[in-house]
Amino acid sequence: MNLLRRRDGGSELPRQAAAPPPDDGLKASAMRGSEPLYGYVVALELVVVGVLNLTVTSGKGAPSHPSTALAGVGVAAAISLFGFLQTKNRVLVAFAVIAAAFLIDLPKVPNSLALAHVFSLALPFAYSLILTQRHRKRMKGELLAARARRSAAPPRSQAGRKAKDAAAAPRGPRPSGRYTPPKAQRPKKR
Repeated sequence: MNLLRRRDGGSELPRQAAAPPPDDGLKASAMRGSEPLYGYVVALELVVVGVLNLTVTSGKGAPSHPSTALAGVGVAAAISLFGFLQTKNRVLVAFAVIAAAFLIDLPKVPNSLALAHVFSLALPFAYSLILTQRHRKRMKGELLAARARRSAAPPRSQAGRKAKDAAAAPRGPRPSGRYTPPKAQRPKKR
């Protein structure tokens, strides 16, 4: 049983053995289960808010000259998010979702769209947080599994280890930046 000694000098606590990640043959950054589906929902929500940015241009708090080009860039970013979701890469999708949400919320819009903009920031942020936390958890599980495999490997024999250490030991003086080896002397002529 692995034991973990407490830092405060108290008694030893049993170390929790982390369950190895399921060996499904996918990388830690690969999306699994319903993650892509939630991504499509977030992308659709961003497209809807982007279209609202383009169509709702009047009302309290609306700019006198709305920036349709900036709103169009936001809609294009939200639509391109569907392409990023096709890669099924957690890290890439998390960054793309945050970038699309930022671009959607850039144009100045009427106060009536304030709640829609809150959701267009909150949902993508929560989705990208979930993706990155699952990625981190999977990477940690893979690291622990690799450590367990290394520690379970049979130890090398002591004789083989001593012979290898002796062969690797340097011979002669240790070289340094100031060391100059002596020059070979020529035999004297008589």
